[in-house]
Amino acid sequence: MSTPAEQVGTMLLLQSQLIVAAAMTGIIWLVQLVVYPQFLNVGIGEFSRYHKRHLSGIRMLVAPLMVTELVLSALAVWQVRQHSLQGLTIAAAALTVAVWLTTFFIHVPLHRVLEGG
Repeated sequence: MSTPAEQVGTMLLLQSQLIVAAAMTGIIWLVQLVVYPQFLNVGIGEFSRYHKRHLSGIRMLVAPLMVTELVLSALAVWQVRQHSLQGLTIAAAALTVAVWLTTFFIHVPLHRVLEGG
């Protein structure tokens, strides 16, 4: 059985995960609904430079959140390893790893193509 302090720590950890996931979801929706459609308004001659500026700006937001999300997922799996939430935290961590894999093996290569114009 966990102590009240451990229970509070677990709840804070899970709430932190929820906040970071919500922030990432908001950024993803913003990019999908606002930023990417604006790519169509950029001329071919300016597109490569425009896209590079987009990537450098979005990285400043997304990279720290993705790293935080991964660290929080690992901490949550460790923290609740003997708790009824263990299955849920393992599933959430697996989804986080899946997002990282799709980011680096699908989305990053697609952005490299766009970067080339």
